[in-house]
Amino acid sequence: MARILITGFCSYPGPDRVGVQLAHVVDGLVREHKVDLLVWRDKTQSHREIIRGANVLRVSMPKDPRAQVEAFQRALRRQLGSVQYDVVQFRDGWSGVTALEMKRKHKFATVFDVTRSPMALSAMVDLATDTELQRAHQSCLRRADLILAPSKEAQQFLAGVTDEPKLHVVPPGVNIDTFDWDEKTSGRPVILYLGKIASGCGIERLLDAMEAVQDNSDAILLLGGEVTPAFLATLEAEIAEMGLAECVRVLGGIPHKKIPNAIALATICVVPQEAEIDSPITLFPTKILEFMACRRVTLAPRGTTAEKIIDDGQNGLLFDPDEPGDFALKLLSLLEDKEIRKEMELLGYERVRRHYSASGTRRKLRAAYQWLSEQTAYRRRMSNAVGAEVVSNSIHLVGSDLLASVDEEIPPIPIDDTDQVGAVSAPLVEGGEVTRVKQNLLLRNNIRRPDSRELVDVAGTINVKVAKVQVDEEIDDDAGTGEIDPVPWIDESILDLIEDDSVIAIADDTDTETPLGHREK
Repeated sequence: MARILITGFCSYPGPDRVGVQLAHVVDGLVREHKVDLLVWRDKTQSHREIIRGANVLRVSMPKDPRAQVEAFQRALRRQLGSVQYDVVQFRDGWSGVTALEMKRKHKFATVFDVTRSPMALSAMVDLATDTELQRAHQSCLRRADLILAPSKEAQQFLAGVTDEPKLHVVPPGVNIDTFDWDEKTSGRPVILYLGKIASGCGIERLLDAMEAVQDNSDAILLLGGEVTPAFLATLEAEIAEMGLAECVRVLGGIPHKKIPNAIALATICVVPQEAEIDSPITLFPTKILEFMACRRVTLAPRGTTAEKIIDDGQNGLLFDPDEPGDFALKLLSLLEDKEIRKEMELLGYERVRRHYSASGTRRKLRAAYQWLSEQTAYRRRMSNAVGAEVVSNSIHLVGSDLLASVDEEIPPIPIDDTDQVGAVSAPLVEGGEVTRVKQNLLLRNNIRRPDSRELVDVAGTINVKVAKVQVDEEIDDDAGTGEIDPVPWIDESILDLIEDDSVIAIADDTDTETPLGHREK
């Protein structure tokens, strides 16, 4: 048992793809090792807590972006100087260069998680910041002992800049059983968007398409995600001017664990805009995995990162973003042809089960760590690691008076049967002999899964209502926030559904607006 620090300039747990995917990393390591995480702290989060069997330590951040990086690096140096770690896993250059500068003194192994890194995502803040970060990433690629790549394509690309043996593919994953809902069988057709609702996210393109769709279908559009205050007036005006008030509903922010419930309402899921593919490392929107796991077909733009996971006409559909009207035509074709839609849904479901399950991600992560433990420089240290039997150590978290101890024993971890079932079913699935494997067998009898009619019937009876959106008083006014006027909302029946605690679900993977320097898209 080794002692591992997972660190990165990010939030955990968080609503973005990094926060969701880090949960799979923790699950993959915490059974065999003692795991700590050092991340930055959102206003609503505590400085320290135990999550999924791992000690999570959070750093309070100043407002200035440059000061944020410096504060985080100081906290990381103190942590590495206070606790004897066997492995330090980082996901970005800011934390990576700090770990690498202390590696020689403390003799720990280093792991660069490119799969959950800004290298695999779109640009973060501005050109200067991105350029500086890319230099740090190149240093991490050369010097890290183990590198986790998102795909074989990325692995081959990275082999040109670092040693190939240390490159291991550990792709993103999704807890399939959480999203494996029944088929939508009744109610009005629902087109679902999940993500940030702001200018530049394709919302305008989506509304243009709905203007054509409403003349040929009774489908409704649900927009799920936090609305950027600066975009709210524009959104309301466009809905009114286009005459879409009867077929567009703004859900607003959805609790992370209730995202599967929202997807279950959908007939079609849409990604109206996505970043272009700028390198083989660039990752697709991982929320598409959740759509596929929920057996929902996805419509996304051609020529973007969505093409990395969607095979046009097979497990999803792509529209031409440069061809006016093509988005609406593709939407209508999916709405009208149920048989084609169902074929695509099944192929998407089978693909995510074969290649992107969370249990598969955990197995590949453990295999990569096994390789690391066999390397001469770390074989003795990792095999002799005392794990939980450590001497008490403490750190001061930046920006607080809290003295956070990190020496407690890890509590017993509940059985996660997806690994047990996945270990048996994976060979069958990968061989194509089984197209659907029932998971969560140990818990299924104790979980109430709503009948599909409970989810879809409400979609046919939605009425426009107005709700007051309360804004966190601590939000920085410099970011252009303030009290938001009333916005269109969904019927209370759907709100009740989303808040139904009898349904077990996990955090979503939607992108949300974050302060400058915190953007993890």
